[in-house]
Amino acid sequence: MRRRVWWYLVNLDLRVSELAGARKSIVSQAWDTQLPLNVNDDDIDPAMTVPPKSRTGITDMSFCLFKYETVRALRSADLTSMSNSLSKNKSQMTLLSASQITQLKGLFEANFLRFCDPVIPLHLLLNVMIRSTLYTLYKLETTAQVFNHANAKASSGRQVSCIEALSHHNGQFPWGALVGLLWSMATIQWGQDEEKAWKHVLELFERYPELGGENQGLLRFVGTLALKAWDARSAPR
Repeated sequence: MRRRVWWYLVNLDLRVSELAGARKSIVSQAWDTQLPLNVNDDDIDPAMTVPPKSRTGITDMSFCLFKYETVRALRSADLTSMSNSLSKNKSQMTLLSASQITQLKGLFEANFLRFCDPVIPLHLLLNVMIRSTLYTLYKLETTAQVFNHANAKASSGRQVSCIEALSHHNGQFPWGALVGLLWSMATIQWGQDEEKAWKHVLELFERYPELGGENQGLLRFVGTLALKAWDARSAPR
């Protein structure tokens, strides 16, 4: 039960840090608490002196364990990165590499997905959440690769067409295109392409007022990038 409480707090702390834009989370600190066992609530009794055996398949704890496994993978990557870096005061969690995400996917397949029955609501929810999480991790890793290795000028040109398409798309908002464009505009010398892109950015903020109306999480990050892009636009050329 103590493991359950600890990992619940770790997961909650990570989420709150993300929403608040905090620099550090308990995830990056030193501790060695193991994951809770994959057991049902009925398997635990206050009077028991020996822990129950971990079950194979979906249990009352499986949904939480999926989240905790994700947090553990992120923490492992972050601690490894810190140990290999000269700077020990990193402000953000390290993203998982493609191979690490694939390894995490294999773990999810072995422990959860192959046991999911789509007829059971909890199983269906677990299946959807796992696949959504993996998609998000892969997308973040791909976006990071673009930022790290692609030429900023070329990246800006490619993203303009993505931004132009946003005015006709009200479904899944392509955050990667917007963030990539603002990132490029904030870090390179401005020219005609950037001026053209800036007009589309202004149209976006007019069409989606919520982009400038929140000060937390992703919206806060987008707002910060927009301000940096504006500073780059206003800088002497």
